[in-house]
Amino acid sequence: MKRTTFMVDEALLDEAKTALGAKNYSETLDMSLRETIRVKNVMGLTEYFGKDLWKGDLKEMRGERVPTLLSRPARAGK
Repeated sequence: MKRTTFMVDEALLDEAKTALGAKNYSETLDMSLRETIRVKNVMGLTEYFGKDLWKGDLKEMRGERVPTLLSRPARAGK
């Protein structure tokens, strides 16, 4: 852990603490930083959309594990 001092909007910090359900300001900042990094990583995934990174046959890979509507057992009471 690194100990540091900085200026921060107190009202914003209180609002974030409440929204995150954090116990204290340190936990609030830690949770906020982790969430910021998670969101940026998720947003970066769009660069891979449509790139055909995976080659294969999904039906073949699944084999017989995917039930069809006709092969499902009837629900009790219907």
